[in-house]
Amino acid sequence: MIVTAFTKKYNKTTSSYMTEEKHVMPANGIYEAELEHDNVNEDSINVYTGVSMTGTRLPFTLTAPPDAPWKRTIHVETEEAVIYISYESSGDQVEADDINKVQDAIAQTQTFVNTLADDIRGSSSGFTWNRLMGITSSSGISITTQPTDVSVTAGSDAEFTITASSSGGDVTYRWQYEESGSSIWSDVSGGTQSLCHVSAVTTNQNGRRYRCIVSDASGNTEISSTATLLVTS
Repeated sequence: MIVTAFTKKYNKTTSSYMTEEKHVMPANGIYEAELEHDNVNEDSINVYTGVSMTGTRLPFTLTAPPDAPWKRTIHVETEEAVIYISYESSGDQVEADDINKVQDAIAQTQTFVNTLADDIRGSSSGFTWNRLMGITSSSGISITTQPTDVSVTAGSDAEFTITASSSGGDVTYRWQYEESGSSIWSDVSGGTQSLCHVSAVTTNQNGRRYRCIVSDASGNTEISSTATLLVTS
């Protein structure tokens, strides 16, 4: 069972700031991602090699997504394995951006509950109480080739592949991605083949993780291992 996870939000205020520190891992000398919280006091942003603003202070650049000016994307170039980003926020912009994620999670939960209800009534959906409890059972699906990490330069295309078969009938594929630093999986648009093609990747996608959900005609489901997209400039 896949449980949707959400980033804890800060209530938006006008009188005080909340402090956040996050440790992140650059890939190939670069870390670039949206800061986890919105409405950041830019003067409060610090990037250090140690916790609680210790070690060496690192330079960085900021950009604001044109469709979400309350957010900030940070870009850091360093050979450090782990860096610490701290900042103050007056609170999160809990509007359509988050409501859409909640709606998606509710729809996924409803689909699972409906399928489980069918199973309880004795249908051949393939879900069991073991799946509800998170216990992996033999589904008949065999993933013989797992997705592996892919490293490309910005502007190039990237491809992830999987090979699977099942004794339960024909298999179908549903590719998903998870942004670096996030815990929310989203479906890849058009990602329904054994090969997942990502066109013209950008440095913003560096660290993005991909996986594939394989299902068969009997309703069995298996999730592949996770592969990481590494993008160099």
